[in-house]
Amino acid sequence: MIARFILILSLFYTTSLFAQEPYKVSLSIKDGLPSHTIYSSFQDKEGFMWFSSDRGILKYDGYKFLIFDTEDGLADNENFNFFQDSKGRLWFYSYNGKLSYYLNKKFYNEKNNKYLRQTKDLGLIIQVFESKNGEVQITYRNGTVCVLNFKNKNKLISFKNNPIYFTLQNGNYFTQKGIYNSLGNRITAFDNDKNISNFYIRNIKHHTKNYFAFSNKVYAIENNQITKLFELDIKSNEIISLFIDSTSVLWIGTRNGVFLKNILNHNSKPSTYFKENSISSVNEDFEKNIWITTLDNGIFFLPNKNTFVLNDKNNLKLNINCLTKDPNNSIWAGSNNDEYYKVDKNVLTTFKAISKLQPKNSISQIYPYKNKIFVIGNHAIQIKENNKNKTIQFLGGRSFLEDNKGNYWFGASYLFKLNQNSFENLNNFGLLSTNPLVKLPNKTTKLIQYKNQIWAGTNKGVFCIENDKINNLTAKFPETKTEISSLYFQESTRNLIAGTTSKGIFVFQNNKLIKNITKKAGLTSNIIYAIKKGFTNNSILVCHNFGLDLISWTKNEVTIKNLNSNFGLERTKVNDVEIVNDSLYIASDNGLLIVNYKNIVPNFIKPKVILEDFIVKNKNYSTKNNLVFKHNENDFIISFIGLSYNSQKNISYLYKLKGHDEKWTKSKSQEINYKALSPGKYEFIVQSVNSNSIYSDPKTIPFSISKPFWKTYPFIIFILGSLFFATYILLKKREKSIREKFDLERKQIQTERDKANLEKQMIELEQKALRMQMNPHFIFNALNTIKGYYSEGNYDKAGSYISKFSVLLRMLLEKTEKSIPLSTEIKMLKLYIELTQIRYKNIFSYEISIDPAINPDDVAIPTLLLQPIVENAIIHGLAPKNDSGILSIRFEKQKNALLCIVKDDGIGMAASLEKQKFKQHNSKTFSITKERLEILENEFEVKIFLKIIDLHNEKGEANGTEVIIQIPYKTIW
Repeated sequence: MIARFILILSLFYTTSLFAQEPYKVSLSIKDGLPSHTIYSSFQDKEGFMWFSSDRGILKYDGYKFLIFDTEDGLADNENFNFFQDSKGRLWFYSYNGKLSYYLNKKFYNEKNNKYLRQTKDLGLIIQVFESKNGEVQITYRNGTVCVLNFKNKNKLISFKNNPIYFTLQNGNYFTQKGIYNSLGNRITAFDNDKNISNFYIRNIKHHTKNYFAFSNKVYAIENNQITKLFELDIKSNEIISLFIDSTSVLWIGTRNGVFLKNILNHNSKPSTYFKENSISSVNEDFEKNIWITTLDNGIFFLPNKNTFVLNDKNNLKLNINCLTKDPNNSIWAGSNNDEYYKVDKNVLTTFKAISKLQPKNSISQIYPYKNKIFVIGNHAIQIKENNKNKTIQFLGGRSFLEDNKGNYWFGASYLFKLNQNSFENLNNFGLLSTNPLVKLPNKTTKLIQYKNQIWAGTNKGVFCIENDKINNLTAKFPETKTEISSLYFQESTRNLIAGTTSKGIFVFQNNKLIKNITKKAGLTSNIIYAIKKGFTNNSILVCHNFGLDLISWTKNEVTIKNLNSNFGLERTKVNDVEIVNDSLYIASDNGLLIVNYKNIVPNFIKPKVILEDFIVKNKNYSTKNNLVFKHNENDFIISFIGLSYNSQKNISYLYKLKGHDEKWTKSKSQEINYKALSPGKYEFIVQSVNSNSIYSDPKTIPFSISKPFWKTYPFIIFILGSLFFATYILLKKREKSIREKFDLERKQIQTERDKANLEKQMIELEQKALRMQMNPHFIFNALNTIKGYYSEGNYDKAGSYISKFSVLLRMLLEKTEKSIPLSTEIKMLKLYIELTQIRYKNIFSYEISIDPAINPDDVAIPTLLLQPIVENAIIHGLAPKNDSGILSIRFEKQKNALLCIVKDDGIGMAASLEKQKFKQHNSKTFSITKERLEILENEFEVKIFLKIIDLHNEKGEANGTEVIIQIPYKTIW
């Protein structure tokens, strides 16, 4: 029975010490490697990583691998190691013993370099070394050293029958028989007991010492003296690589993993990692990242030495969905493979969450409460109490909460409120939204409680429940209607923080929406998986599909910081986090990570930026400066690369072209194309920005585009001079021709001017003549009137008449101008009418009216323009009438015209014409007036018209005449 009980118990949980090793990013064939057999790594002076393999040399920029082989110029596809000299030449140690190097994007070998041809067939290359005088020394295993100075013929140094293992820092040689100087003299003899000749030696230089290893032992050499440091416990762990990092930790690569030992502490016990791998080399890049190459599993990249992965007893990664911390600070982790785990100090306990309904039970929440553990899976629920398990077969479970009254709240397709008995007997069959246990008919993904309030995150937003009363927060704020993935209540700020699956984070305070934090505000992703308390009370940790963010509240300001590069999580999906003491537990699809976050030192190392290509007309000028191009060489393709392996491709760029645009452009693109640049001086500047927002030093390349020859100053001066000379000759000829024409035209112009003056005088005389035609006629009538008065013996009337007539006559003789003020014209008209009234006694009365808009002293009118019209109205219209008539004269302003209207109620035009047939006198009034108006039209170049209207009464009988003259409205001044 006991055995049976143990067997059954083992199905539900197992306990073991968990395996822990540094978090790594594995690079394999799927990432671009040609093979999983990698011999060594090297970082060149620019910052690129290089790897040697059995199928070529690899160059890595953080984005992709470039593979070089014999077709590119390598001496052999299989190479073991690298060396870069002071000239920038990168040397390769090939398997076939032939040399090649890489410089300025070109490979050199014995086919295209005469100095390399002299080194062929000298055997296996052990080391390439540069002496103080700049000579490159190639050490061969057979005891030969070839010295290249690239000026003179190579020279050979031979240690016959004495194989060389490596060259010391001081230039001496470590051989099978001892340490020798360059002259072949032995300095230090080896103790025969060491029997070093039986092993292949691995070595490394560090500060003033050389370190080497054979078998499972490690030695140090200083001042030509050898000291044994330590040996590994297991002799079968043959040491195949050595490396000392910037923290003085010695990385010892073996056939069964890598051992780490601090060389400053000889008594420390080495740590062992990656035991299933043959570690061929270890290296550290400029950002302090560790690169490990293996002979069977590609490349391991360690972005952070303080981030570790927690594996199970079989050294397999734990695929974790959720994390919970219980009151004892133990970590509970739920996976998606029927298992959940308890992590307590160095003990990992594995539990089974088996479902009968479905083959896999994915754990979405583990809820510790008092002495119970509630494990919520999507296919089954498990309740652990005092090492006893109860399984509830239920589909779709997502969240659980026990409130402070002992009620169970359970989120699935609906939100249920149950007691213990109802919960343990819960099943999916027959459950409808109308069931009394259902409090919300929405899929509920998250539940949290604060005092008497319960918040539920659903697929339709956030709900607040207090005393069974449901408050739909999303109904008040429709923009929050989305699936809620996480809820967190921050006591220090009284904020309810809701993570969503698509809209980032919503922040509520007192049931009011106060903020929406998204990518626009600096959040790395809007797809949120979990929100937990941060490192302080005013901060939270936000898990999303691209890693981990830290959000801090300072007064009313929100600060967002991405923690990916701090923990080596770039582009890693983080499902959940928990903090226990100084450790941060991170649940991801890549395993359960543990970080001692207080040991994390912010990385302020600048990234690098490399100008890869500067292409003009298919030619690359990237290695040159101060370039000058022709005017038609003005299309440029510029490509660049930012080196920040810690950022893991999360690099952006700032660039601008001075002389073309002065504003910086930010982009993820690594290439820019400038087309049709104008001639001038330019300077291209580019910087890379890593995931910590640290800027690299700028990379600049100045260049200029020449003007076409027809835009150069000498050509322009020549053309201008030629044009000036030609223009001078033409001008001289033209001047002569113009002078002759000018004399002729001057005579013609003078003739035309004289003619114009004469015509003007003739027009003025003609107008005067027309006026004078009217004056004799009036004077004749006036004299007859005076004669009549005298013949009648009426001397008083004759005297009065002569007085008025003399005033009018003086005005007629004095006013010889073309135009006079309207006031003068009216005065003359009044004198004339009054004189005429004396002649035609009691025949008519008259009235003169002026538009208020007219100032009669300012307005100009042709002299005696209306006198003939008035005379005609009196003599031919009013005089023949049987009774007394009325003469009306009006002056009106109409826009830019002056209307002069003369109206009488005489016999009319038809009757007047009929009577004139029997008289000897024919009136020339209208013909003279028309001639004057035509002359005025030509003078003013405007339309002037005369209109005569025959008036009739209601019975159709003739009732007088109305004459309208329209002239331009002009002032006298």
